[in-house]
Amino acid sequence: MFEELVIGAAISYFVNFLYDISKKPFNTTVSSKEVKILQSVEEFYSNADSLPSGTKVTIKGTFSNYIPILSGQATIKRDLHLEFRKNIQQLKVLFDKRSFRIQETTLNYLMSLSAGQMIMYPKKEYDSLFIPCAMYESIVRNSILILIHKDIYSKIHHTMQKQSPHSDFAEATITGIIDTRENSFVQHIHDILFKFKGVERTIDFDKLKSLAKTKVIYILNDGIGKFQYNAPSRFLDGDIWMSIKHGKEEELITRFLNLANYNEMLQQAEDMVAEYNQSFCNWEITGTYCS
Repeated sequence: MFEELVIGAAISYFVNFLYDISKKPFNTTVSSKEVKILQSVEEFYSNADSLPSGTKVTIKGTFSNYIPILSGQATIKRDLHLEFRKNIQQLKVLFDKRSFRIQETTLNYLMSLSAGQMIMYPKKEYDSLFIPCAMYESIVRNSILILIHKDIYSKIHHTMQKQSPHSDFAEATITGIIDTRENSFVQHIHDILFKFKGVERTIDFDKLKSLAKTKVIYILNDGIGKFQYNAPSRFLDGDIWMSIKHGKEEELITRFLNLANYNEMLQQAEDMVAEYNQSFCNWEITGTYCS
């Protein structure tokens, strides 16, 4: 049950969160005509307290239509991850005492999730006002959720196809307006874990809940929102994860790679499949994640 709640249902919650915010109109009042110039994603979060909803910003970074599952300040995610790693054995003991065996797959999933390293490529075919994308810096953990008006996105998609036909990542400069949204996905993870007494000793719930309020940048079709392609992306540190089931056993295997290198991503995925073809006759892929 725990695996279904944390992995299966959680991903559904995340997709629903994206769907909900993509459908809602932007109603926040723009605070001033001034545009804050930011040189990086890190600078965005370093100045987060002085960037309230309605602030216009220009920011440079690695643009992608892959979405961070856990967006928010990178230092909070790093601290959350380090604490979780430190207490992972304590979490196992906690479940063992209740005669409840937590699968290694779930622990690996929570490990990656706590690091803020998971990303997804959601389907774009639903009828939405905005298309979710993201800006990154160096690593997946350092990310901002971007919502782009569908008319603007079609132009951006055309530019990306033309300039970087073999990659879903590009160095870019965007101009948009900040807003804050409730992240129902993070709230769901918080509520599920909070039900298990003792888990609060292994996870900082205050840090986790602070990520439930997500700063988002909207690129509107109003003459303010802009996208400038700068160059192909050379590097974005991440992983590719594959959930494998053979018989009654399930495990999560991973490879570390440069997500900006499309050929490397394909090769690593093919290598993982080849490895299991050699080891098992009957197996199946139950899920894949980039992170």
